[in-house]
Amino acid sequence: MKRIFQTASVGIFAFTAPAQALFYIAGNEVMLNTMVSLQYDTNIFANAEEEGDFVARGSIGLSYTRPYRFFDIGGSVSLYGTRHMDFTDNDRLNWRFNFFVTPTAEFGTRYWTLSTDIGFQRTTRSDEDLGDLVTTDNYRGGLTLTITPTSRYFVETGFLYSITDPRDSDLPEIHTLDTHVAAGWSLGPRYFIFGQVNRTKTDVKREDSLDNVVWNYSVGLRGEFTPRLNGQATVGISRRKLDLTGETDETPTYSVALNYMIDRQTNATLTGSRTFTSSLARNNMTRTTVNLGLNRVLREGLRGALNTGFVERRYDGDGIDDRRDRAYSAGGSLTYDIAAWGSLTGGVSHTVQDSNVAFFDYHRTLIYLTLTGSF
Repeated sequence: MKRIFQTASVGIFAFTAPAQALFYIAGNEVMLNTMVSLQYDTNIFANAEEEGDFVARGSIGLSYTRPYRFFDIGGSVSLYGTRHMDFTDNDRLNWRFNFFVTPTAEFGTRYWTLSTDIGFQRTTRSDEDLGDLVTTDNYRGGLTLTITPTSRYFVETGFLYSITDPRDSDLPEIHTLDTHVAAGWSLGPRYFIFGQVNRTKTDVKREDSLDNVVWNYSVGLRGEFTPRLNGQATVGISRRKLDLTGETDETPTYSVALNYMIDRQTNATLTGSRTFTSSLARNNMTRTTVNLGLNRVLREGLRGALNTGFVERRYDGDGIDDRRDRAYSAGGSLTYDIAAWGSLTGGVSHTVQDSNVAFFDYHRTLIYLTLTGSF
């Protein structure tokens, strides 16, 4: 226990510095971002064995952005560490890197923007698909071209190539190439409609894997539906073809994100989605989510939040075509703004997962206290 609290105290003392930029490069601020968290997790591996532990987490990072006449350039780098009181074999020190260049050219009322996305991220997390803590390296690189002939509509195309490499040698690498074409039209000052075609090719580096190609077709509406209600909703269909067997299946898809202002201090949110996706152990999964949140400003500098959610995961592959997990969660938190440079958040959440595979039935409670800051 002593080591845990030593880790947390170092992070807390780091926040006593005055709120100012760390240093400047060519007149541009370089910001220091820090976080320290102390939590108790009753089920750190997210499985039926329900083994708990005290966990201390901390991160420190630098970010930089420089605007030029025809492009912006910037990036960030950070370290993220985790320490356990009992399960010390799972202590990790991970790092993340991101770099971007966004050139823009204008032609009268028309202009185009070319955006880059280049990055690396190493993360450690409880993976519900495996029922274990997993560390992965993720490499990504992509380009997006957006053309706006007039202020009323746009056309966009791009690609993103990513590699997910689990540090555990028993798990395969997953390579993903995502390409898309999209267009949108303004229907006046309050509404905007859009459509998109997306192709995702997934290649799992394992002989018995179910490599696949997924085509997603969707249309959506974004806008201010009433003076208090705004948001975005999409509907579509996903068609998936398995490389190994040639089998094709499809499912309706949707996503919704709505925000309702109850009064000046209170708002409610509703989000949900249904997608084809991939897991580390079992390549193909259909995932459905619904989340409801309530947020309120209690007084100046103090905010409260309540949330509840549902997730269903249906798997195919590796001989468990019938596995289905259903997770129900609820929680709440309080956030206090200490100063312009940082805030303190405390909260609790509880999750119950019901699965037709006994190992993935579990209860999980998380109690946490997190301090974040930016200088």
